[in-house]
Amino acid sequence: MDADSYTRVVSKEEEKEGFLFVPKNRLAFFPLAGQTFDLVNGMVIRKVAMESYPCECRGPEEPHRHYFIRWEGLKEGDQITVRRDQKKAGRYLMQVRSKTARKELCG
Repeated sequence: MDADSYTRVVSKEEEKEGFLFVPKNRLAFFPLAGQTFDLVNGMVIRKVAMESYPCECRGPEEPHRHYFIRWEGLKEGDQITVRRDQKKAGRYLMQVRSKTARKELCG
């Protein structure tokens, strides 16, 4: 796991709900939940925040929270990489590699 970036492949749920899931073990990479920050994808700059919702997907005896960043337009299979902007504090850079483009690179 790269401490300087966060990478994941977008799930069907993320595409449907318009968010990027962040597992609990990667929360420290981002600003605290509720604190806004700039997320940049090409020429698009959005103010976003880490959000969460309660979940019992492991059963009612193990309630927990799922964390996410809202970002509309992601497609299932897209590979997302988020890096801290080394030039500007509080800003993160997001790269989206489409599933189609990744298949072309792999043959």
